[in-house]
Amino acid sequence: MKHVKLFEDFLNEKLVLQELEDQFNIELDLYDNGKYLQLSKIKIPKEYRNSGIGSKIMTRITEYSDTQQLKIYLTPSKDFGATSISRLEKFYKSFDFVKNTDKSETRDTMVRLPK
Repeated sequence: MKHVKLFEDFLNEKLVLQELEDQFNIELDLYDNGKYLQLSKIKIPKEYRNSGIGSKIMTRITEYSDTQQLKIYLTPSKDFGATSISRLEKFYKSFDFVKNTDKSETRDTMVRLPK
């Protein structure tokens, strides 16, 4: 039955906040399945890194999660240009992400609860 539940979650997923891609010239994969948000990718072009864009984007994402009352799950990765997992974890912790100890919804390593 768990596979059926996961498949239903997949069918209900939709990309959200896609307007941020054009607004900030980034790539963003943020999915809303109605139960939680899944942040799969934020890719900021090299020439715009360390300019505060990441913080602006995360502020918009966390504001959205708070208004929708949805958790955000993610797993920090160097796949999209980051130089350090520990730097990413520190960045996400500044937005109230914590280690995900309950893997019942997703296997992602970090979670942020809505405010």
